[in-house]
Amino acid sequence: MNFIFFDEIKQQSNYPYYHIGAICIEESNIKEIENAVNGISQIVFGDIVLKRETEFHAVDIFHRKSNFKNMSNRDERNEILISLLEVLARPEVELIDIQVNIDKLYNATYAPDYAFMFLCEKVNLLLKFQ
Repeated sequence: MNFIFFDEIKQQSNYPYYHIGAICIEESNIKEIENAVNGISQIVFGDIVLKRETEFHAVDIFHRKSNFKNMSNRDERNEILISLLEVLARPEVELIDIQVNIDKLYNATYAPDYAFMFLCEKVNLLLKFQ
C-alpha cells in the first residue's frame, strides 16, 4: 500500500497556473519518514505532536510568518528548509508535481478538477511501474 499526501496552490489572479504537489510513500517507509520529520519538529518546536503550532510551511519559514515570525536568523530558517528538503530527497519519497495552465482551459473554474485528475493519472502510472 502507498500513501499519497498532496496540497494545492490556490489560483491567483496574477499567476496563470494551478499547482498540486504530492508525495507518495510506500507503507513500509512511512515510519522512517515520519521519524525524520518528527526529529526536525523536535529541534524546531520542542514537540513532535502535529498541530497548528508545529506545522511546517515553506512560505512561512522563508517569509518569517506564522510559527516562524519570531525567527529572525535567516541561516537558521534556511537550515530548517534544507532539513525538510533532505527528507523529501530520499529515494523512498516519490515527488509529484502537477501544473495546469489556466489560460489554456475553456473554463478556468475546472482547473482544480483537471489538476486532481492528472494527479490520479500520475499516481496510477507511478504505482504501475514500481
